[in-house]
Amino acid sequence: MKTFRFFFVIALLATAGAARAQQIKVHYDRGVDFTRFKTYSWMEGEPSTNPAAHQQIVLAIDKQLMSKGLRRVEEKGDLNVGYYASLGGNVNARMVEYTQGLDVSRWEGGFGETVKPQVGAMPMARVVLDLVDSSTKKLVWRGIARNAFTPNQAHAKKRISSDMAKMLKKFPPPHHSK
Repeated sequence: MKTFRFFFVIALLATAGAARAQQIKVHYDRGVDFTRFKTYSWMEGEPSTNPAAHQQIVLAIDKQLMSKGLRRVEEKGDLNVGYYASLGGNVNARMVEYTQGLDVSRWEGGFGETVKPQVGAMPMARVVLDLVDSSTKKLVWRGIARNAFTPNQAHAKKRISSDMAKMLKKFPPPHHSK
């Protein structure tokens, strides 16, 4: 029973760490009236090198923007939309947070070796979405999504959709007076 509890706690902590891997941040120009934007066009960014991921990112962004009432046009939209994707390593310190102050030298029995915390590299996928006012050529809104990379296509598709939905959830932002 103790072994079951141990593995349950480890699984629970691993799940919590994975959930915290997702980070969504949004920044925007508070002086811009976003209600005046009715259309958007895609501009060149730095897309994912994976064609399937690129297609999913574009579809997810299109879906979110269209659900907000914007209409996609091939050129001369009110907004220019571009995204930048990258994949990089990130130290997964969360793997060891729960062991702080724990004397792991006493943890043997039944595992064949001492259980020690290990810090591993966890690849992180990052997407930066920029919305640029086409009339002024100025950045008016930026969203950033970071999430643990998964090579599993089905999981990646769900994460992309989820990340873009969370990123664009509060778009358009409220209008603030100058």
